[in-house]
Amino acid sequence: MILYFSASGNSRFIAEHAAALLEDEACSLNARIRLDQHDPLESARPYVLVCPTYAWRIPRIVEEHLRHTELKGSRQIYLLVSACGSSGNTGSYAAWFFRSIGMEWMGWHTFYMPGSYVAFLEDPDVAHARQMNQRARIQLRKLVCRINACQPLDPVRVGLLDRFMSMAANPFFYRFIIGRSGFDVTSRCVGCGKCALECPLNNIQMVQGRPQWGKRCTHCMACIHQCPKAAVEFRRITIGKNRYYNTGE
Repeated sequence: MILYFSASGNSRFIAEHAAALLEDEACSLNARIRLDQHDPLESARPYVLVCPTYAWRIPRIVEEHLRHTELKGSRQIYLLVSACGSSGNTGSYAAWFFRSIGMEWMGWHTFYMPGSYVAFLEDPDVAHARQMNQRARIQLRKLVCRINACQPLDPVRVGLLDRFMSMAANPFFYRFIIGRSGFDVTSRCVGCGKCALECPLNNIQMVQGRPQWGKRCTHCMACIHQCPKAAVEFRRITIGKNRYYNTGE
């Protein structure tokens, strides 16, 4: 079973393509998290988690959901992460987490995709999206052979900077950046409510036709990238930056 969490479509694209190659089921964690749904999942074949890196580790909301969700059947799990740059030491922290819930760690791989964390990092390069998707398809064809054979993935070399970013920068990011206020809409907002619908934490409420953000934000940027009018901004940082959703082209 392919489990995925995706806000800008990068991880969804990887997960759905992997599911097609593996002839396996793809299950979105976004909806399960939004509905606080924790019924058991079951798979006779290895589990594959696909998600972005949040501050050089897998998102905490994904860990929290899986910690309270029984994974039945296979005990093996692989991790495929999407990142716009370094994924840090994501694999080591993910390995510790999955072993703590009784899973057998089978390794991880990073796919470099168009950047979607426009709140502080790069402006997504939409022009290169197709090239990145094609490169991901090629990488997946090699990886699925290992996954089908239930073989561990090749070890990933992790440098000192990668270790530092996952160890020190991740707690700083969650304490001082994630959940802070700053989201608002411009006059382009038409009150369609898509931002509220796509928020995995139900953190956006529509009040008199305009979205209002609470304090449970995980900075997934779904509200920014999936707004059909490009009306959502984070402070002044995102003004003029590209909106991007990976449609798989």
